[in-house]
Amino acid sequence: MRELTKNTAYGTLLAARIIDGIGNSLYNIVFIIYAASMPFKTMAVSLASMAGLIPMLMQVVTGYAADRTQHKVQGVLWVYVAQAALFAGLALFISFPGSWPLFILLLSINIISDTLGMYAGGMLMPLLKHIVPAEELHQAVSLNSAASTTVELVFQAVGASLIVLLQHNYVVFGLINVASFALAAGIMFRQRQLLSQAEAEPAVQAQATHIQVHQSSFFRGFRDALHYLLGNRFLSVTIFLAVFINFVGASQDVMINVTLLHAQRLWIGNYGMTVAIVNTLFGVGMVLGMVFAKDGLQKLPLMTLVGLSLSMLVVVAAAFLWGGRILLCVASFLAAYMIAKVNPRLSAIVMLTVDETHMAQTSGIMGMLVMIGTPLGQALFVTLLNVTGDTTAWLVYGGLSAVIGLVAFVAARLIVEPQLPQTHSNKSKVSEAE
Repeated sequence: MRELTKNTAYGTLLAARIIDGIGNSLYNIVFIIYAASMPFKTMAVSLASMAGLIPMLMQVVTGYAADRTQHKVQGVLWVYVAQAALFAGLALFISFPGSWPLFILLLSINIISDTLGMYAGGMLMPLLKHIVPAEELHQAVSLNSAASTTVELVFQAVGASLIVLLQHNYVVFGLINVASFALAAGIMFRQRQLLSQAEAEPAVQAQATHIQVHQSSFFRGFRDALHYLLGNRFLSVTIFLAVFINFVGASQDVMINVTLLHAQRLWIGNYGMTVAIVNTLFGVGMVLGMVFAKDGLQKLPLMTLVGLSLSMLVVVAAAFLWGGRILLCVASFLAAYMIAKVNPRLSAIVMLTVDETHMAQTSGIMGMLVMIGTPLGQALFVTLLNVTGDTTAWLVYGGLSAVIGLVAFVAARLIVEPQLPQTHSNKSKVSEAE
Protein backbone atom coordinates (compact mmCIF):
# COMPACT_ATOMS: atom_id res chain seq x y z
CA MET A 1 0.00 0.00 0.00
CA ARG A 2 2.90 2.35 0.76
CA GLU A 3 4.20 2.01 -2.79
CA LEU A 4 0.77 2.95 -4.14
CA THR A 5 0.48 6.07 -1.96
CA LYS A 6 3.76 7.36 -3.43
CA ASN A 7 2.76 6.67 -7.04
CA THR A 8 1.43 9.92 -8.51
CA ALA A 9 0.35 8.32 -11.78
CA TYR A 10 -1.70 5.66 -10.01
CA GLY A 11 -3.20 8.27 -7.69
CA THR A 12 -4.29 10.27 -10.75
CA LEU A 13 -6.09 7.31 -12.28
CA LEU A 14 -7.74 6.43 -8.95
CA ALA A 15 -8.89 10.02 -8.32
CA ALA A 16 -10.34 10.31 -11.85
CA ARG A 17 -12.18 7.02 -11.40
CA ILE A 18 -13.65 8.06 -8.06
CA ILE A 19 -14.87 11.44 -9.34
CA ASP A 20 -16.28 9.86 -12.50
CA GLY A 21 -18.00 7.24 -10.32
CA ILE A 22 -19.63 9.83 -8.07
CA GLY A 23 -21.55 11.40 -10.95
CA ASN A 24 -22.50 8.03 -12.43
CA SER A 25 -23.70 6.60 -9.10
CA LEU A 26 -25.83 9.65 -8.40
CA TYR A 27 -27.33 9.60 -11.87
CA ASN A 28 -28.01 5.85 -12.13
CA ILE A 29 -30.31 5.75 -9.10
CA VAL A 30 -31.94 9.06 -10.04
CA PHE A 31 -32.66 7.82 -13.57
CA ILE A 32 -34.54 4.84 -12.11
CA ILE A 33 -36.61 7.32 -10.07
CA TYR A 34 -37.15 9.42 -13.21
CA ALA A 35 -38.30 6.31 -15.10
CA ALA A 36 -40.78 5.55 -12.30
CA SER A 37 -42.38 8.97 -12.89
CA MET A 38 -43.22 8.20 -16.53
CA PRO A 39 -46.82 7.38 -17.58
CA PHE A 40 -45.44 4.02 -18.82
CA LYS A 41 -43.45 3.48 -15.61
CA THR A 42 -43.42 -0.34 -15.60
CA MET A 43 -41.77 -0.54 -19.01
CA ALA A 44 -39.57 2.49 -18.28
CA VAL A 45 -38.17 1.08 -15.01
CA SER A 46 -37.60 -2.32 -16.64
CA LEU A 47 -35.65 -0.76 -19.53
CA ALA A 48 -33.68 1.52 -17.20
CA SER A 49 -32.77 -1.43 -14.98
CA MET A 50 -31.66 -3.59 -17.93
CA ALA A 51 -29.76 -0.82 -19.77
CA GLY A 52 -26.50 -1.73 -18.06
CA LEU A 53 -26.46 -5.11 -19.82
CA ILE A 54 -25.85 -3.56 -23.25
CA PRO A 55 -22.47 -1.95 -22.43
CA MET A 56 -21.45 -5.22 -20.73
CA LEU A 57 -22.29 -7.19 -23.87
CA MET A 58 -20.34 -4.63 -25.91
CA GLN A 59 -17.13 -5.33 -23.97
CA VAL A 60 -15.67 -7.38 -26.81
CA VAL A 61 -16.10 -4.50 -29.28
CA THR A 62 -14.93 -1.77 -26.88
CA GLY A 63 -12.03 -3.97 -25.83
CA TYR A 64 -10.95 -4.41 -29.43
CA ALA A 65 -11.14 -0.65 -29.99
CA ALA A 66 -9.17 0.01 -26.79
CA ASP A 67 -6.42 -2.42 -27.80
CA ARG A 68 -6.13 -0.70 -31.18
CA THR A 69 -6.04 2.83 -29.77
CA GLN A 70 -2.44 4.03 -30.03
CA HIS A 71 -2.54 7.08 -27.74
CA LYS A 72 -4.48 5.75 -24.78
CA VAL A 73 -4.09 8.71 -22.40
CA GLN A 74 -5.40 11.06 -25.08
CA GLY A 75 -8.16 8.56 -25.84
CA VAL A 76 -9.34 8.48 -22.21
CA LEU A 77 -9.35 12.28 -22.12
CA TRP A 78 -11.54 12.46 -25.23
CA VAL A 79 -13.92 9.88 -23.73
CA TYR A 80 -14.39 12.03 -20.62
CA VAL A 81 -15.03 15.08 -22.81
CA ALA A 82 -17.55 13.14 -24.92
CA GLN A 83 -19.34 11.89 -21.81
CA ALA A 84 -19.54 15.42 -20.43
CA ALA A 85 -21.04 16.60 -23.73
CA LEU A 86 -23.59 13.76 -23.71
CA PHE A 87 -24.80 14.65 -20.23
CA ALA A 88 -24.93 18.33 -21.11
CA GLY A 89 -27.41 17.30 -23.80
CA LEU A 90 -29.26 15.11 -21.32
CA ALA A 91 -29.54 18.00 -18.83
CA LEU A 92 -31.15 20.03 -21.61
CA PHE A 93 -33.58 17.37 -22.85
CA ILE A 94 -34.63 15.97 -19.47
CA SER A 95 -36.37 19.28 -18.68
CA PHE A 96 -38.88 18.64 -21.48
CA PRO A 97 -42.28 17.03 -20.70
CA GLY A 98 -42.01 13.25 -20.40
CA SER A 99 -42.80 11.17 -23.48
CA TRP A 100 -41.83 7.82 -24.94
CA PRO A 101 -39.43 9.23 -27.62
CA LEU A 102 -37.79 11.48 -25.01
CA PHE A 103 -37.28 8.57 -22.62
CA ILE A 104 -35.67 6.45 -25.35
CA LEU A 105 -33.36 9.38 -26.20
CA LEU A 106 -32.30 9.79 -22.56
CA LEU A 107 -31.85 6.04 -22.15
CA SER A 108 -29.70 5.97 -25.30
CA ILE A 109 -27.48 8.74 -23.92
CA ASN A 110 -26.96 6.71 -20.76
CA ILE A 111 -26.13 3.54 -22.72
CA ILE A 112 -23.70 5.36 -25.03
CA SER A 113 -21.97 6.98 -22.06
CA ASP A 114 -21.58 3.65 -20.26
CA THR A 115 -20.26 2.03 -23.43
CA LEU A 116 -17.68 4.80 -23.77
CA GLY A 117 -16.80 4.17 -20.12
CA MET A 118 -16.07 0.51 -20.98
CA TYR A 119 -13.85 1.69 -23.83
CA ALA A 120 -11.94 3.99 -21.47
CA GLY A 121 -11.56 1.18 -18.94
CA GLY A 122 -10.01 -1.00 -21.63
CA MET A 123 -7.48 1.70 -22.48
CA LEU A 124 -6.54 2.09 -18.82
CA MET A 125 -5.69 -1.60 -18.30
CA PRO A 126 -2.24 -1.57 -19.98
CA LEU A 127 -1.53 1.85 -18.45
CA LEU A 128 -2.15 0.46 -14.98
CA LYS A 129 0.14 -2.47 -15.70
CA HIS A 130 3.05 -0.13 -16.48
CA ILE A 131 2.28 2.45 -13.80
CA VAL A 132 2.21 0.00 -10.89
CA PRO A 133 5.04 -2.41 -10.00
CA ALA A 134 4.09 -6.01 -10.77
CA GLU A 135 4.14 -7.04 -7.11
CA GLU A 136 1.67 -4.26 -6.25
CA LEU A 137 -0.70 -4.85 -9.17
CA HIS A 138 -3.10 -7.13 -7.30
CA GLN A 139 -3.44 -4.61 -4.49
CA ALA A 140 -3.85 -1.74 -6.96
CA VAL A 141 -6.70 -3.52 -8.76
CA SER A 142 -8.31 -4.35 -5.39
CA LEU A 143 -8.12 -0.71 -4.29
CA ASN A 144 -9.65 0.45 -7.59
CA SER A 145 -12.53 -1.98 -7.18
CA ALA A 146 -13.02 -1.06 -3.53
CA ALA A 147 -13.15 2.63 -4.39
CA SER A 148 -15.73 2.04 -7.12
CA THR A 149 -17.91 -0.14 -4.88
CA THR A 150 -17.73 2.34 -1.99
CA VAL A 151 -18.65 5.27 -4.22
CA GLU A 152 -21.58 3.31 -5.68
CA LEU A 153 -22.90 2.32 -2.24
CA VAL A 154 -22.59 5.79 -0.72
CA PHE A 155 -23.70 7.99 -3.58
CA GLN A 156 -26.66 5.90 -4.69
CA ALA A 157 -28.04 6.45 -1.19
CA VAL A 158 -27.11 10.14 -1.41
CA GLY A 159 -28.78 10.44 -4.83
CA ALA A 160 -32.03 8.84 -3.64
CA SER A 161 -32.19 11.34 -0.75
CA LEU A 162 -30.95 14.38 -2.65
CA ILE A 163 -33.49 14.07 -5.47
CA VAL A 164 -36.27 14.41 -2.87
CA LEU A 165 -34.63 17.47 -1.28
CA LEU A 166 -34.26 19.05 -4.73
CA GLN A 167 -37.90 18.34 -5.50
CA HIS A 168 -37.04 15.98 -8.37
CA ASN A 169 -34.95 18.49 -10.29
CA TYR A 170 -33.37 16.02 -12.74
CA VAL A 171 -31.54 18.78 -14.63
CA VAL A 172 -29.26 19.29 -11.62
CA PHE A 173 -28.17 15.66 -11.68
CA GLY A 174 -27.40 15.85 -15.38
CA LEU A 175 -25.19 18.87 -14.67
CA ILE A 176 -23.51 17.02 -11.77
CA ASN A 177 -22.50 14.32 -14.24
CA VAL A 178 -21.17 16.97 -16.64
CA ALA A 179 -19.08 18.41 -13.80
CA SER A 180 -17.78 15.00 -12.68
CA PHE A 181 -16.62 14.01 -16.19
CA ALA A 182 -15.09 17.45 -16.74
CA LEU A 183 -13.23 17.27 -13.43
CA ALA A 184 -12.00 13.73 -14.17
CA ALA A 185 -10.73 14.97 -17.54
CA GLY A 186 -9.02 17.90 -15.83
CA ILE A 187 -7.20 15.60 -13.41
CA MET A 188 -6.02 13.39 -16.28
CA PHE A 189 -5.01 16.40 -18.39
CA ARG A 190 -2.91 17.87 -15.57
CA GLN A 191 -0.84 14.66 -15.33
CA ARG A 192 -0.96 13.73 -19.02
CA GLN A 193 2.82 13.88 -19.50
CA LEU A 194 3.44 11.56 -16.54
CA LEU A 195 0.73 9.15 -17.67
CA SER A 196 1.98 9.17 -21.26
CA GLN A 197 5.22 7.60 -20.09
CA ALA A 198 3.22 4.47 -19.25
CA GLU A 199 2.22 3.95 -22.89
CA ALA A 200 5.58 4.97 -24.37
CA GLU A 201 7.47 1.86 -23.29
CA PRO A 202 5.01 -0.78 -24.54
CA ALA A 203 4.77 1.07 -27.85
CA VAL A 204 8.55 0.96 -28.24
CA GLN A 205 8.58 -2.74 -27.32
CA ALA A 206 5.90 -3.46 -29.89
CA GLN A 207 7.94 -1.77 -32.62
CA ALA A 208 11.10 -3.58 -31.54
CA THR A 209 9.42 -6.98 -31.75
CA HIS A 210 7.52 -6.09 -34.95
CA ILE A 211 4.10 -6.56 -33.36
CA GLN A 212 1.45 -5.44 -35.84
CA VAL A 213 -0.91 -3.86 -33.35
CA HIS A 214 -3.23 -2.10 -35.77
CA GLN A 215 -3.45 -4.52 -38.68
CA SER A 216 -5.50 -7.42 -37.28
CA SER A 217 -9.24 -7.30 -37.90
CA PHE A 218 -11.88 -7.43 -35.19
CA PHE A 219 -12.76 -11.04 -35.98
CA ARG A 220 -9.14 -12.12 -36.12
CA GLY A 221 -8.50 -10.40 -32.80
CA PHE A 222 -11.61 -12.06 -31.34
CA ARG A 223 -10.45 -15.44 -32.63
CA ASP A 224 -6.92 -14.98 -31.26
CA ALA A 225 -8.17 -13.86 -27.84
CA LEU A 226 -10.70 -16.70 -27.63
CA HIS A 227 -8.08 -19.21 -28.75
CA TYR A 228 -5.74 -17.93 -26.04
CA LEU A 229 -8.41 -18.23 -23.35
CA LEU A 230 -9.46 -21.73 -24.37
CA GLY A 231 -5.82 -22.81 -24.72
CA ASN A 232 -4.93 -21.55 -21.25
CA ARG A 233 -6.08 -24.30 -18.90
CA PHE A 234 -6.23 -22.10 -15.83
CA LEU A 235 -8.22 -19.28 -17.47
CA SER A 236 -10.60 -21.63 -19.29
CA VAL A 237 -11.48 -23.48 -16.07
CA THR A 238 -11.80 -20.14 -14.26
CA ILE A 239 -14.27 -18.87 -16.88
CA PHE A 240 -16.24 -22.12 -16.65
CA LEU A 241 -16.52 -21.78 -12.88
CA ALA A 242 -17.28 -18.04 -13.12
CA VAL A 243 -20.28 -18.75 -15.35
CA PHE A 244 -21.76 -21.00 -12.66
CA ILE A 245 -20.79 -18.61 -9.87
CA ASN A 246 -22.81 -15.91 -11.64
CA PHE A 247 -25.56 -18.49 -12.19
CA VAL A 248 -26.09 -18.73 -8.42
CA GLY A 249 -24.45 -15.54 -7.08
CA ALA A 250 -26.29 -13.05 -9.29
CA SER A 251 -29.61 -14.60 -8.21
CA GLN A 252 -29.00 -14.04 -4.51
CA ASP A 253 -30.43 -10.49 -4.32
CA VAL A 254 -33.76 -11.31 -5.94
CA MET A 255 -34.10 -14.53 -3.91
CA ILE A 256 -33.43 -12.72 -0.63
CA ASN A 257 -35.81 -9.87 -1.49
CA VAL A 258 -38.63 -12.23 -2.46
CA THR A 259 -38.13 -14.75 0.37
CA LEU A 260 -38.02 -12.08 3.09
CA LEU A 261 -41.52 -11.00 2.08
CA HIS A 262 -42.80 -14.19 3.73
CA ALA A 263 -40.02 -15.02 6.23
CA GLN A 264 -40.92 -12.66 9.07
CA ARG A 265 -38.86 -14.75 11.50
CA LEU A 266 -35.76 -13.32 9.78
CA TRP A 267 -36.88 -9.70 9.90
CA ILE A 268 -34.82 -7.14 11.78
CA GLY A 269 -37.48 -4.62 12.67
CA ASN A 270 -39.41 -4.77 9.39
CA TYR A 271 -39.01 -5.96 5.81
CA GLY A 272 -37.45 -2.77 4.44
CA MET A 273 -34.94 -2.48 7.27
CA THR A 274 -33.95 -6.15 6.90
CA VAL A 275 -33.28 -5.82 3.17
CA ALA A 276 -31.28 -2.63 3.77
CA ILE A 277 -29.17 -4.25 6.52
CA VAL A 278 -28.42 -7.39 4.50
CA ASN A 279 -27.51 -5.34 1.40
CA THR A 280 -25.34 -3.01 3.47
CA LEU A 281 -23.49 -5.91 5.10
CA PHE A 282 -22.91 -7.42 1.67
CA GLY A 283 -21.61 -4.09 0.33
CA VAL A 284 -19.35 -3.53 3.33
CA GLY A 285 -18.03 -7.08 2.99
CA MET A 286 -17.17 -6.42 -0.66
CA VAL A 287 -15.34 -3.20 0.17
CA LEU A 288 -13.37 -4.63 3.07
CA GLY A 289 -12.52 -7.74 1.08
CA MET A 290 -10.94 -5.59 -1.62
CA VAL A 291 -9.27 -3.08 0.72
CA PHE A 292 -7.57 -5.77 2.82
CA ALA A 293 -5.90 -7.42 -0.15
CA LYS A 294 -3.05 -8.72 2.00
CA ASP A 295 -4.92 -10.39 4.85
CA GLY A 296 -3.35 -13.82 4.36
CA LEU A 297 -6.02 -15.08 1.98
CA GLN A 298 -3.92 -13.83 -0.95
CA LYS A 299 -1.67 -16.85 -0.29
CA LEU A 300 -4.49 -19.26 -1.11
CA PRO A 301 -5.02 -20.46 -4.69
CA LEU A 302 -7.68 -18.54 -6.60
CA MET A 303 -9.75 -21.72 -7.03
CA THR A 304 -9.70 -22.23 -3.26
CA LEU A 305 -11.05 -18.70 -2.79
CA VAL A 306 -13.80 -19.51 -5.30
CA GLY A 307 -14.65 -22.63 -3.30
CA LEU A 308 -14.75 -20.66 -0.04
CA SER A 309 -17.00 -18.03 -1.64
CA LEU A 310 -19.45 -20.69 -2.77
CA SER A 311 -19.32 -22.29 0.67
CA MET A 312 -20.56 -19.03 2.13
CA LEU A 313 -23.45 -19.03 -0.37
CA VAL A 314 -24.35 -22.48 0.96
CA VAL A 315 -24.46 -20.96 4.45
CA VAL A 316 -26.74 -18.16 3.16
CA ALA A 317 -29.11 -20.86 1.85
CA ALA A 318 -28.91 -22.65 5.21
CA ALA A 319 -29.83 -19.41 7.00
CA PHE A 320 -33.10 -19.26 5.05
CA LEU A 321 -33.81 -22.95 5.46
CA TRP A 322 -32.92 -23.59 9.09
CA GLY A 323 -31.05 -20.65 10.56
CA GLY A 324 -31.86 -17.19 11.79
CA ARG A 325 -31.11 -13.51 11.45
CA ILE A 326 -27.59 -13.62 12.88
CA LEU A 327 -26.51 -16.46 10.58
CA LEU A 328 -27.98 -14.63 7.57
CA CYS A 329 -26.12 -11.42 8.40
CA VAL A 330 -22.79 -13.15 9.10
CA ALA A 331 -23.04 -15.35 6.01
CA SER A 332 -23.90 -12.39 3.75
CA PHE A 333 -20.90 -10.43 5.01
CA LEU A 334 -18.45 -13.36 4.70
CA ALA A 335 -19.75 -14.34 1.25
CA ALA A 336 -19.15 -10.81 0.00
CA TYR A 337 -15.70 -10.66 1.66
CA MET A 338 -14.64 -13.88 -0.09
CA ILE A 339 -16.15 -12.97 -3.47
CA ALA A 340 -14.31 -9.65 -3.36
CA LYS A 341 -11.01 -11.54 -3.37
CA VAL A 342 -11.66 -13.26 -6.69
CA ASN A 343 -12.10 -10.56 -9.37
CA PRO A 344 -9.06 -8.37 -8.50
CA ARG A 345 -6.79 -11.45 -8.44
CA LEU A 346 -8.14 -12.63 -11.79
CA SER A 347 -7.77 -9.15 -13.31
CA ALA A 348 -4.16 -8.95 -12.12
CA ILE A 349 -3.41 -12.37 -13.64
CA VAL A 350 -4.91 -11.30 -16.98
CA MET A 351 -2.88 -8.07 -16.97
CA LEU A 352 0.37 -9.92 -16.31
CA THR A 353 -0.14 -12.91 -18.64
CA VAL A 354 -2.11 -11.67 -21.65
CA ASP A 355 -0.41 -9.98 -24.62
CA GLU A 356 -0.97 -6.23 -24.30
CA THR A 357 -2.20 -5.97 -27.89
CA HIS A 358 -5.17 -8.18 -26.95
CA MET A 359 -5.54 -7.37 -23.25
CA ALA A 360 -8.75 -5.33 -23.29
CA GLN A 361 -10.47 -7.56 -25.86
CA THR A 362 -9.50 -10.71 -23.94
CA SER A 363 -10.88 -9.18 -20.75
CA GLY A 364 -14.04 -8.21 -22.64
CA ILE A 365 -14.54 -11.76 -23.94
CA MET A 366 -14.12 -13.09 -20.41
CA GLY A 367 -16.70 -10.62 -19.13
CA MET A 368 -19.15 -11.53 -21.88
CA LEU A 369 -18.78 -15.27 -21.30
CA VAL A 370 -19.12 -14.93 -17.55
CA MET A 371 -22.32 -12.89 -17.97
CA ILE A 372 -24.06 -15.83 -19.65
CA GLY A 373 -24.82 -17.34 -16.25
CA THR A 374 -26.60 -14.28 -14.86
CA PRO A 375 -29.90 -14.26 -16.81
CA LEU A 376 -30.09 -18.08 -16.84
CA GLY A 377 -29.68 -18.30 -13.06
CA GLN A 378 -32.15 -15.53 -12.35
CA ALA A 379 -34.74 -17.11 -14.65
CA LEU A 380 -34.36 -20.50 -12.96
CA PHE A 381 -34.52 -19.34 -9.36
CA VAL A 382 -37.31 -16.80 -9.88
CA THR A 383 -39.32 -19.60 -11.52
CA LEU A 384 -38.59 -21.97 -8.63
CA LEU A 385 -39.61 -19.33 -6.08
CA ASN A 386 -42.93 -18.73 -7.79
CA VAL A 387 -43.76 -22.33 -8.77
CA THR A 388 -42.31 -24.55 -6.04
CA GLY A 389 -41.88 -22.14 -3.12
CA ASP A 390 -39.03 -20.78 -1.02
CA THR A 391 -37.81 -24.06 0.50
CA THR A 392 -37.26 -25.88 -2.79
CA ALA A 393 -35.62 -22.83 -4.38
CA TRP A 394 -33.12 -22.45 -1.52
CA LEU A 395 -32.41 -26.22 -1.45
CA VAL A 396 -31.55 -26.11 -5.16
CA TYR A 397 -29.54 -22.91 -4.63
CA GLY A 398 -27.53 -24.36 -1.75
CA GLY A 399 -27.04 -27.70 -3.52
CA LEU A 400 -25.72 -26.11 -6.72
CA SER A 401 -23.42 -23.82 -4.72
CA ALA A 402 -22.04 -26.83 -2.84
CA VAL A 403 -21.41 -28.82 -6.04
CA ILE A 404 -19.70 -25.92 -7.85
CA GLY A 405 -17.66 -25.17 -4.72
CA LEU A 406 -16.49 -28.78 -4.57
CA VAL A 407 -15.41 -28.59 -8.22
CA ALA A 408 -13.44 -25.43 -7.40
CA PHE A 409 -11.65 -27.11 -4.48
CA VAL A 410 -10.72 -30.06 -6.71
CA ALA A 411 -9.53 -27.69 -9.47
CA ALA A 412 -7.29 -25.91 -6.94
CA ARG A 413 -5.36 -29.16 -6.50
CA LEU A 414 -5.15 -30.08 -10.17
CA ILE A 415 -4.51 -26.79 -12.00
CA VAL A 416 -1.40 -24.66 -11.65
CA GLU A 417 -2.22 -20.97 -11.14
CA PRO A 418 0.05 -18.28 -12.63
CA GLN A 419 1.90 -16.75 -9.72
CA LEU A 420 1.74 -13.03 -9.04
CA PRO A 421 5.08 -11.42 -8.08
CA GLN A 422 5.59 -11.24 -4.32
CA THR A 423 8.93 -9.43 -4.16
CA HIS A 424 9.89 -5.85 -4.85
CA SER A 425 12.43 -6.67 -7.54
CA ASN A 426 10.39 -5.00 -10.27
CA LYS A 427 10.20 -1.23 -10.32
CA SER A 428 7.47 0.96 -11.63
CA LYS A 429 8.08 2.12 -15.18
CA VAL A 430 6.69 5.53 -14.35
CA SER A 431 8.47 7.95 -12.06
CA GLU A 432 6.97 8.44 -8.63
CA ALA A 433 6.25 11.69 -6.87
CA GLU A 434 9.20 13.33 -5.30
